[in-house]
Amino acid sequence: MAHVYIVDDDATLRQLLARRVQQAGHRVTAVGSGAEALDAVRQTGPPDVAVLDVMMPEMTGFELLPLLRQRLRCPDLPAIFISAWGSQDDVSAAQALDAMYLAKPFAAVELLTLLEERLRGQALTG
Repeated sequence: MAHVYIVDDDATLRQLLARRVQQAGHRVTAVGSGAEALDAVRQTGPPDVAVLDVMMPEMTGFELLPLLRQRLRCPDLPAIFISAWGSQDDVSAAQALDAMYLAKPFAAVELLTLLEERLRGQALTG
């Protein structure tokens, strides 16, 4: 069982994703902002993988990931970015952070597949 962080400011999507990831047998910490994610590190411990929304108020997922990695002293923390934009610039930014990218809308099974790939440490597929 892995510990998965889900950080998304959309409460409905966050709850749906958390439920699906839990049903897949993983422990989930689901929060609505970058600041909450950084605070959660102290309470819940480090995640095995982070699922981060790109566009959030105050701090984007792209800004959050390096901070999480620094705070956790885990420069290789696996991550998956999710976003409604799906621009090539966003995909490139995710790849530059050694992370996967998934454009909304997506089926939960797509996210679960990427989670399993990240947990197994497979090479990035996009």
